[in-house]
Amino acid sequence: MFKVILLIFLISCSSLSKLDQDYCVLEKEQAKALRVSDTKFEQNILDLEKYRLKIITLLNKRTSINDSKIALLNSFILGNRKIQDQIKGAPFFHSFYGNWIGTWSEKEKLTKYSHVWEKPYQKDGYIFQKVLITDVKARKTISAINSFDSKKHKILGAVDLKNRANGTDAPHYGIYINEKELIWVARFGNNKDFPYYSIYFEKVFSLDNKSYYGVDGIGFSIDRKKGKVIFHSLKTGRYVKQ
Repeated sequence: MFKVILLIFLISCSSLSKLDQDYCVLEKEQAKALRVSDTKFEQNILDLEKYRLKIITLLNKRTSINDSKIALLNSFILGNRKIQDQIKGAPFFHSFYGNWIGTWSEKEKLTKYSHVWEKPYQKDGYIFQKVLITDVKARKTISAINSFDSKKHKILGAVDLKNRANGTDAPHYGIYINEKELIWVARFGNNKDFPYYSIYFEKVFSLDNKSYYGVDGIGFSIDRKKGKVIFHSLKTGRYVKQ
């Protein structure tokens, strides 16, 4: 069913350039998921609920992320959605607007990236923000879109349409902290019995008259058959606004 819907979106966006076609499909898909709950995105929350204690324990044990932010995530998983009601919409996404360049660190590997977060826009009653992520050395780019429903206070995201054939479009579910901070819960791959997840704590902040975009995260797998949560790696990104 998913491949049929994707084909319909691709056909409707086929007159555009390759990059704009990717954005068009991502936008249509998320607009549909915001209108009607989509299991592809909701599965992230379902897994958080089912494996909550093990995931929260992993975050506390393996990361240096602020306890209050982990507690907020735990509260959200338990069903507290009050924090989402404080979202003001476009001003929140606008905090990330701009061109950011910096280094991503994972498993002792450093990679220089450029992140271009475009100006948020409204369409069909939703707020969207396009993102272009470029590996500076390899000169490889991937497209992404974040979206927000101001009525349901739901935040979604997805990246890298190029790998859709393999089911690796990485559906993201966003959790609001404040207008400059956000938690993303991202699922990668199409292995139903052994999905890989990343949880990213993102923020925009100022230091020495410069603006920074920071990411602290953790990667783990869920072994559904054994009921285990398996740690993979810590992830860190620090980017300076240009």
